[in-house]
Amino acid sequence: MTDTREQWTAILLTALMVLSLVAIAGTGLAGSAAATDGIDTQAVDDDTPATIDPELEEATGTEQVYVVLDQYEGDLSTDRDRAIAQLQEHAETSQASVTDSLDMMAHVEVINDYWITNAVRAEVDASEVDTAELASIEGVQSVELRPDYEVPEPEPSVESALESDEDDYTYGLDQVNASETWADFNTQGEDVKVAVLDTGFDVDHQDLDLYTEDADDPTYPGGWVEIGPDGDPVEGSEPHDTHYHGTHVGGTVGAAAPADDDTPAYGVAPNVDLQHGLVLPDGSGADSDTIAGFEYVVEEMDSDVVSMSFGAGCGLTGPVYEDAWIPAIQNANDMDVVAVTSSGNSGEGCVGSPANTYDSFSIGASNEAGEITDFSSGNTIAADNWDNP
Repeated sequence: MTDTREQWTAILLTALMVLSLVAIAGTGLAGSAAATDGIDTQAVDDDTPATIDPELEEATGTEQVYVVLDQYEGDLSTDRDRAIAQLQEHAETSQASVTDSLDMMAHVEVINDYWITNAVRAEVDASEVDTAELASIEGVQSVELRPDYEVPEPEPSVESALESDEDDYTYGLDQVNASETWADFNTQGEDVKVAVLDTGFDVDHQDLDLYTEDADDPTYPGGWVEIGPDGDPVEGSEPHDTHYHGTHVGGTVGAAAPADDDTPAYGVAPNVDLQHGLVLPDGSGADSDTIAGFEYVVEEMDSDVVSMSFGAGCGLTGPVYEDAWIPAIQNANDMDVVAVTSSGNSGEGCVGSPANTYDSFSIGASNEAGEITDFSSGNTIAADNWDNP
């Protein structure tokens, strides 16, 4: 695929998947431009103590945490394979002593480590472990409570899923100027790989096709992965949806009505190479590893766009901001990967992670009249708060 402005505009159009409220299920998904509201998320220097998530300090019992380390500071190669190697080499070198220290601590178990963001996921007994001890490990920048990610349950639409005046497209496609963009750039997403990280995918749906490198292999290599709770791919997994949300989002991205069907088109880019990563079984994050899924589709599937219609929501003190997601999305951007996020259905002011990462492409929900729905989350963007560490 030639990297031209026209094609990347088409990719960004493809990314506007949660703006349409009609899709397969006929209900609304939310997301929106996210805010930082002055939250300081910049990496600390060697003379500054590591930060500790206030909610972690109040936690009791077994919890999972992200231990975020010094991020890669050099210029990433323009070649994706080389850029990945740079990040992996930095993570391997810097994490070795940290994981050794964690392994030596009682009531702490390392679960997974990452390269797209230099971080380690660990399980700790918060009743027994002094969080200050975790933060004191050399190279640690922050220790944060890992939230339970969830997909936003669609709100029932009070309006019928009406079609446009021309009866050719749903009103969602009209609002994002889909047909005009298809015509202006002569594309409906051809040769663009869009990975949806969600609850799974129903390959038997009549309007959906999942990309695969081998049509005879039921595991859909290159187009499907199921990520287990430890962050590793589930060997031999075949496409399935554990909820319905993943198929819904996949339809909003790339559904195409059969040739003999007179219903309106409703996929934003019906000719994309649609991929899927099951990272949220049953729609919640208790047994999931979303960052591992993000890493996998960037490295193994060579995805151009990654859809993440899930979030951590809001905690006791407001929106959840995660240092672990910021460099992950920034590094993906540097590799020409567009991260598309949904900020939730919790109303104004409650934009969860990863949608409140400035470098993600966060999307909100509109109604038939072109107005932002009451349930759509969103807030003001504070772009200068998000510096690349």
